Amino acid sequence: MFFLALTLTPTTVARAQHSYSATPDSRFWVEGTSNKTKNWRAHPETIAVHLFGDLGAMRVDSASVNVGAGALQGEVDHGAFVMNRLIKQALKAGEHPEIVFRLNGFSASGEDTSAFEVSGRLTLAGVAHDISFPCIVEMTGANVFRFTGSYTLAMPDYEIRPPSIRTLGYHVGKSVDIFFDLFLAPSE
Repeated sequence: MFFLALTLTPTTVARAQHSYSATPDSRFWVEGTSNKTKNWRAHPETIAVHLFGDLGAMRVDSASVNVGAGALQGEVDHGAFVMNRLIKQALKAGEHPEIVFRLNGFSASGEDTSAFEVSGRLTLAGVAHDISFPCIVEMTGANVFRFTGSYTLAMPDYEIRPPSIRTLGYHVGKSVDIFFDLFLAPSE
């Protein structure tokens, strides 16, 4: 989600240290299936990315991505209030208000110099798991870096019961796909 693919290096040697954050062009969204003809999508109102290191040298000393669990908004033609309530309940947003990803490392993925395998710890609904996924990193402008990728997770792995509206016979699938398209620039 939102996941950064960069080199972790020891911080004992003096080197350039910069702070990076997501630009307004950054996007993050979740897609899922249902037993009805229309699948669903949700996105957060905001996403916080904190990265310290030197992206020009593809070096990161620390990185995290935070999304407000209660800030995920459903994209539906009607019934958004119900969908948003179901998302907040499923994520236990009252008890666990943040979805957090902490980067642990990355490794090059094949001969493509922009492809990486990312690893880190995802905490969702109060449950944490180590995960890994592919990510593409590209420099898109002066000190602006684009990170794109996706990750599929099974809600039951995070003790999340897939939402449903029994009276309408509506049930959400157990897996969701998390997509990210992040633009990181030096913080002001």
